[in-house]
Amino acid sequence: MKIGVFIDAENIRRSGGYGIRYDVLRDYVSLYGDPIRLNSYMSIDEARMKTDYEYKDRRF
Repeated sequence: MKIGVFIDAENIRRSGGYGIRYDVLRDYVSLYGDPIRLNSYMSIDEARMKTDYEYKDRRF
């Protein structure tokens, strides 16, 4: 079985998943098939980055 995993990183962060271990998630998915795609997505507010230096310096 081929498996694709797409993660909404901002949603995980807001749910308390700051320290999510993506390697553990990958290993878990691998138990059930061959992961062909493992992606994590998040949006960045470019307008806010121009005025909010604390936001700009965050590590994403």
